[in-house]
Amino acid sequence: GSKATNQAVARMLRESGKKLGLGGRWWTSQPPKVVGMRDDDLESMARSYCKSVEVKVGRQKEEVKELEAFCSYLERRVIASPAKITASASSSSS
Repeated sequence: GSKATNQAVARMLRESGKKLGLGGRWWTSQPPKVVGMRDDDLESMARSYCKSVEVKVGRQKEEVKELEAFCSYLERRVIASPAKITASASSSSS
């Protein structure tokens, strides 16, 4: 690719990586320069970006599963004992 194209793509990846809070050398406060970036540097940057995003999305999927399981647990508790919840809510407000 051309140097201008590499620079534009690198800048776009860097901005997105910073917004997503990615870790690693490309996304730090003093990252490597994008001016004059070579194809192999851009490839390394893109590979790092993809891997970091995949890890981040994987973690978020796990967190969503845990939250869904917790919500299901709470719903079962509410359905199983609505009288106890109502009684404890009214006694705590008095």
